[in-house]
This record gives sequence, structure tokens and C-alpha cells, in this order.
Amino acid sequence: MLQNKLLFILLPMLFFGQNSKKSEPIKVTSYTKQSEISKQFHYFIDKKKEFSTENFSENKPWKPYSSKYFKKQYENRTENFILWLRADVKNTSKDTLNLVISLDSFRESKIKILNQNKTEFQTIGYLVNQKSQTVLTDSQSFPLQLLPFEEKKIIINSYVDYLFENEIKIDLMQLKDYNIAQIKKIKEYNASFLLFGILTGGIFIMIIYNMLLFFQYR
Repeated sequence: MLQNKLLFILLPMLFFGQNSKKSEPIKVTSYTKQSEISKQFHYFIDKKKEFSTENFSENKPWKPYSSKYFKKQYENRTENFILWLRADVKNTSKDTLNLVISLDSFRESKIKILNQNKTEFQTIGYLVNQKSQTVLTDSQSFPLQLLPFEEKKIIINSYVDYLFENEIKIDLMQLKDYNIAQIKKIKEYNASFLLFGILTGGIFIMIIYNMLLFFQYR
């Protein structure tokens, strides 16, 4: 009996102790290359959709992100929900870093970025009016600046109704690498659009040519 009582007391303490434990920050330098950082986030599912980035308390049952467990929760959902993601990012170098964090294709994500002196709010997503976004050219990305040895906390609130894959993908990269990737995307898009135009024009010319032949030899 005594052992059962002790177990009953210790289990809740262990559970809340694990959730309140400060997670290791994501460490970055000027040499950091593009990388997926999903597994370094903690997440919390708000089924009742009752919190906002302004009133949200961090004292929640955060769990380290695992694609296996999240996929199971996503597939077993009975309704849409708010997904909360949290991580700390630390600049361990003497350089000021301009970074970009890219999320999955959510219709709306509200971002809260905190350091000791300042709180920033951003909104991104494919259904968000472009004028209200702190835009990069991609509607699913947001900028993050870190001064030398600065650490910031990122809290993300995303409305989840449908995911192309049943897991979350979050990438971090340098702003210069992001800009190069976006220019490459634009060039590839323009090249494919030009090729489509040439093929469409060729088919149109062939149709007109065959029609002329038809009327000429009818």
C-alpha cells in the first residue's frame, strides 16, 4: 500500500517536471546551413481553440515533437485544432544573424518571438492577406534576426485543418541562402512557363495549319 501511495505521488511530479524542464536551444552560427529543425520543437494541441498568442500560458503539457506520435494524433482527430509549437534559438557567434524559418503549408500561422526586452508578432499563411504579412516572398516563411550571443523564444500558433503529409516540417536557413533559393524557384517557374507557352503556341499553329489544309483541299 505504501509503495502504491508513493508511486501515486511521484508520477505526477515526474510528469510535470519533464514538461517544465527547459529544452535545449537550437544553436546557430554564421556557418549554419539549411537544416530541418522540427524535432527540436515542442508542441501542444489546443483542441478547444481557446488560446491566442497574446494570452497563451506556457504552463501546458508540451511534448517533444515526434512525427510518429503527431501523425497518430492527427489521424485520430475528430475536428480541426490549433497546433502550438515552441523552441528557443540561440546565436552562439559574434555575428548578427539574419535567418529564415519556413513552415508547412498552413492557412494561417501566428508567430510570437520573445527575448528579454522585446516581443514581436508576425502572421504568415497562404490565406493571409499579403499586406498584413511581414513578408518574405514565400507566404510560409518568417524572418528571425539574432544579435551576437542573443537567444529568442519562438511560439507558433497554426490552424490545422489539412496537411499534405501527416507530419510537420520546419526548416531554418540563412537569409542569403533563402534569397538564392527563391531566385532559383522564380527562374525555374519562368522557364517552365516559357516552355508551356512555346508548346501551346506550336500546337495552336499546327491546328491553324491543318485547318487551312482542310479548307484548301476539301
